[in-house]
Amino acid sequence: MSSLRDLFSEFASQYPSARKESLKGHPTADLMRKGIAGEISGMGVFGDGYMVRGSVGKGGWAEIPWAAVFDLEETDTLHHGLFVIFIYSADMRSLFLCLDQGSVTYFDSHGRAETNRHLEENTAALLEYLDTEGFDTGRIDLKATSSVGRFLENGCVCSRMYDVGDLPSDDRIRADLADFKDLYARAIEAERRLGLDMAIPGRRTVVPVGFFRERDAVAVARAVIGMFLCCRKPDGTVLRRRITETEAYTGEEDTAAHARFGRTGRNRVLYEDGGRAYVYRCYMFWLLNLTAGGEGDPQCVLVRGVEGAEGPGRASELMGFRKDMYGNALDEEHGLWLEDDGLRPGIEPGPRVGIPYASEADRSALLNFRFRPQRRSASACSRAISKKRRLERKGKRAPLCVSSGAPGASKRRPEGIRGRPCP
Repeated sequence: MSSLRDLFSEFASQYPSARKESLKGHPTADLMRKGIAGEISGMGVFGDGYMVRGSVGKGGWAEIPWAAVFDLEETDTLHHGLFVIFIYSADMRSLFLCLDQGSVTYFDSHGRAETNRHLEENTAALLEYLDTEGFDTGRIDLKATSSVGRFLENGCVCSRMYDVGDLPSDDRIRADLADFKDLYARAIEAERRLGLDMAIPGRRTVVPVGFFRERDAVAVARAVIGMFLCCRKPDGTVLRRRITETEAYTGEEDTAAHARFGRTGRNRVLYEDGGRAYVYRCYMFWLLNLTAGGEGDPQCVLVRGVEGAEGPGRASELMGFRKDMYGNALDEEHGLWLEDDGLRPGIEPGPRVGIPYASEADRSALLNFRFRPQRRSASACSRAISKKRRLERKGKRAPLCVSSGAPGASKRRPEGIRGRPCP
């Protein structure tokens, strides 16, 4: 059985050549996602309540591969909150073990410059509170050109660096992980005491059932974009994801709605007070609707996407919606609820999807709402394209970019919320 030290070394030697090949099914990707992540988990430093995940990119190889440990009460993603993470430098010569902070969620509503300022302020506040003797503090150098890499550089609170050519023993790595576990717990405590804005559970408020009863479906569909949808799994763990896409269905007069034929056995919950889960089977998935309005007013909002899962089927698969949720109130007691941390993203309305049976007016109604990402200016896109061409002339790999359609910009989407552009 390979040691973690050997796995880290093997991965670093394979990664430069692996990036020239297709990512799908590649053994080097499995080495990070299963081998390294599994070995970290198997060390026994982090027990119940933590999750370990490794990543080499999604859809394409990442410039900065990583393996992270998440406190599930804090976060389960690099998009927000604090986490402990192993990160390779872009040249694969250094491996950093860091206490780092997520930035994607903040970037989506504030832009790059404000996000970097925000990361620096959070780091300074945490360092005043933490005992960091024996740790390097502040920004690390990953030699990154991608936005994700740069945010990880700027978001680092404390770190230890290893030379990939002279990695420490597994005993040393285990001891370092134990140090970072203690630091992680103290940092989360500091985060909550100091009231830092990192999208943590302590900063969120549970959305009351009355919120849905006091609003019609259109208002709810717009308002819940950017809120956290929370689902308690049978094992007691809670999965939280921001809602990124919704559709409103406005009652019996709406020819696209399930209520268009009146009350039935399937849609009876729509006729009760709002703030309940209306789940129904579509192919192999249980799709989730949030009911809205008062009793006898059958309105609802279909959750079409959450962070990391585009489309209602994928959202269902990720979140684990179930038949036994039908009719339950949207509250913590029943295991399905919403939380609001104050994020107010831009919203992009459009026509609803997949309703060919509806009237022309209802098909064209702008009742689909999506999380609208920050858009790059034309000058920013122009600079990015010029940089891409310079890198290509030198034989270097240019970073991926999703822009507003500027000529020469790649159409490949990065990992994260649908359509989020690279900064």
